[in-house]
Amino acid sequence: MFLPSDPARFTRELQEASARFRQGHLLKDVLIGFTLAPNSMLEHLRDGDKSGVIMTLPYAMILTQTCELQQPDKAAESPFINVVPVYDAWPYYEDASKYLLEERRLSPHLIRLNSQSELPQGPGIAWVANLRIDIMLDRAALLERMPLEGLENEEAYLSASRRIGSFRSRPAVADDVHKHILVPFEKRLKKKDLRDKVLEVRIELQPGPLAPKTGTIYLLCAEADINGVSDIVHTWFTDEFNDAYRETNTGIIVRVPKIMNYETFGRKDQARSIEIDFRTLSSDDHR
Repeated sequence: MFLPSDPARFTRELQEASARFRQGHLLKDVLIGFTLAPNSMLEHLRDGDKSGVIMTLPYAMILTQTCELQQPDKAAESPFINVVPVYDAWPYYEDASKYLLEERRLSPHLIRLNSQSELPQGPGIAWVANLRIDIMLDRAALLERMPLEGLENEEAYLSASRRIGSFRSRPAVADDVHKHILVPFEKRLKKKDLRDKVLEVRIELQPGPLAPKTGTIYLLCAEADINGVSDIVHTWFTDEFNDAYRETNTGIIVRVPKIMNYETFGRKDQARSIEIDFRTLSSDDHR
């Protein structure tokens, strides 16, 4: 159903077009369409009694990986690409919070585009790509288009790719675990200047990640840092909570973190636990 009627022609025409683009490139004036359900949160977009909405995004960022865009065989196999809307976030921030935009201290679902991008610039303009609004777009939209640069250099594109990958691979744990356990724990590690010494953070949730009753946090460090990290973490944890504490907003009992190196952290520990990338965590929720 969703395969091209003439794969050879489809591949031939789109191969050159797709090869011009990479993940993070921008498209201008992107036509999209979707259906509104009854009582939709987007009811304000409804035209009369119509259920379908057709609108044009002034700009969109490509999320599809560069390798999928530039490999010739992918054009026929994947007639769609993924994009997210790009918009000026300045009006959506209260005056007291606009410094977050200026300092690029944004929630993980937002990517701040550089002032050197090809987007219109000026005072009171802050372009962002919103990773939460993932849209499928016909790959043919790339035909007769040239990419717009949204980021200033190769390092910025690589950073955006990591951000996209981290956001899409957010661990499947309950939202309350993120908000009330992992976010505060990340802040404490940062306050204690331990983030550079902790190579990996994992959490084991029993009996399962979506409705857990107990949680154990693992901190994986280099052998030389284990004792120093253990002393600091165990001191503040036991001073404040003794051997465990119940997170009142979740009802989960959180045990004293385990500090280990990769040699002592076994396969069973890895299988039972979930890796946490702190770039996917945030206590802020700006638009």
